[in-house]
Parts: sequence; structure tokens; C-alpha cells
Amino acid sequence: MRNQVAIVILWCLLFGLNSSSSSAQSPTIDSIRDVIKRQGEDTNKVKSLNNLCWRFFQLADYSSSDSVSYLAISLAEKLKYKAGIRQAYSHIGNVCENKGNYSNALKYYNLALQLDIEVDNKKGLANDYTNIGNIFSRQGNYMEALKEQLLSLNIFKEIGDKTGMSNAFTNIGVIYSDQGNYPQAITMQLEALKIDRELGLKDGLIFDYQNLSSIYSELGNYTKALEYLTLALGTEQKIGNKYLMGGIYLNLGSIYANTHKPTLALENFKQSLKMFLEIGYKEGLGTDYQLMGDIYVEENKDSTC
Repeated sequence: MRNQVAIVILWCLLFGLNSSSSSAQSPTIDSIRDVIKRQGEDTNKVKSLNNLCWRFFQLADYSSSDSVSYLAISLAEKLKYKAGIRQAYSHIGNVCENKGNYSNALKYYNLALQLDIEVDNKKGLANDYTNIGNIFSRQGNYMEALKEQLLSLNIFKEIGDKTGMSNAFTNIGVIYSDQGNYPQAITMQLEALKIDRELGLKDGLIFDYQNLSSIYSELGNYTKALEYLTLALGTEQKIGNKYLMGGIYLNLGSIYANTHKPTLALENFKQSLKMFLEIGYKEGLGTDYQLMGDIYVEENKDSTC
């Protein structure tokens, strides 16, 4: 998982999907179910069950995700298929994490970790350390979080997984940012940016630009913050994800509001509003209306002075 920093927290953490996309994803779930029905009681079925619970997780259908995870564990245990068991444990940990049950999330992430140690699954180990580190970050235990993320980074370097390295640099950068160590946060995020540019990973680039923009906003350097947000918008427009575009416009509007440019702020809030209206994202709409209302109130005060 990749942690993120945001000016206005509207980015869909880690998975880039929101509940409004459920109808678009339903055929995928149905197709996986059809495959499972035709499969025998073997490791391929365990893999399909794990794929299904991941899809449910992406749609925030945590009950279904958990139910399918336990089916995967049951079959994998009969087959003595440790890779299938550890994947299901990881999925259950993801659900616990998103529900705020951090103690259970750590329990299942550590169960996955033990299995990965047994079978020497280095990529799995790196992902386990990432997940555990993210829990410590959520709990504000930054020393332990940094320790886990550095373990993850070192393994990704060892196996030459550049995408994993980028994610690890981002997560370490977020820890430094949360601690107020902005120079180190920028250094880590620039490392991630370098890799994502090399690999042409547009989703990664968008998160890099957003995170850098947020850090520079915290430093009061709105020129650099706008520069990176503009890069994020240009990259996202090529992808066309209205959810993320709406968030970028919202953050652009926030910067313009902070720099006392109400006209530009309103222009961007209205663009954000348009995106969120098209996808029916109520939380984003509420934030847009609130921030636009604040500007109108301030303008009305100025006009009556």
C-alpha cells in the first residue's frame, strides 16, 4: 500500500476506487464467480477466491471480502498451500485496517509475515512490512513505522522491484512529513518521483505530485505547491479519472483561497463540483459547497465594510 499526503483529504487511500464505481466492477466480480464455479478444489481456486475477496475489498464490501477470505483459507489449509493462506491473511488485515481495527490488522499482517518467512517469499515480506508500517503510522508510532518501511524498502531494492521501491519511498516520505521533517519528506518523495517517471507510472506520478504539493503547502511555498498540483492535473487529465480530477481541482482551489485569490479559487471549486456531480461523490460535493460558501461569506463581508 502507498500512503498519501493531501491538502484536502479526498484521495481514495491506496486503491483508487470509490463506492460509486461498484456497478462498473460488478461484471468483474460475476466473471470471477463463474470461474470459481468451474474450478476444482485446487490452488487455482484458492487464487480465484483471493482475487474475488480483493475485488470486494476495493468496493468496500468488507463483509463479503472477509467471507471469501475465510473460504480461501479453508481450502488452502486442506491443500497445505501457504501462499494462498498468507494472501487471505493479508486481505483480512486490509479489511481490519480500513475499519480502524488496528490490533486485528497487525495480528493478520503478522500471520502473513510468518508464512512469508517460512517460504522465503521476499516480495510478500516487503508487502507485509509495508502493511505493518502503515498501521504504526496510523497509530502515530513513527519510530516503528519508519523501521518497518525501511525493511520493506531494502527488500524491494534487493529483488529489484522498482514499483515497490517507489511506494516505500512515498511511505517513508509521509512519515517524515507527519513528523514535520519536510526536507527529508521532499527527498523521499523525489526518489519516488524519479522511479515513477522512469517507469512511466502515471498513477504513481499523480500521487508524487500531490504529495509534493501538500508538503510545499505546509511550508507556505504555494508557488511550488501549485506547480506540482498543475503537473498532477495534467497527468490525470490523460487518464480521465473524474474522482481524482475533482480532488485535484479542490486542492487547487484551496491553495488559491489560502493565497487570497477568490476568483481563481471559485473557478477550481466549480470544476471540482462538476466532476463530483457527474460521479455522485457526496463527500466531495459537501467539501466544495462548504469552501465556496466560505469565500462568498468573506466577499460579502468585504463588500459591506
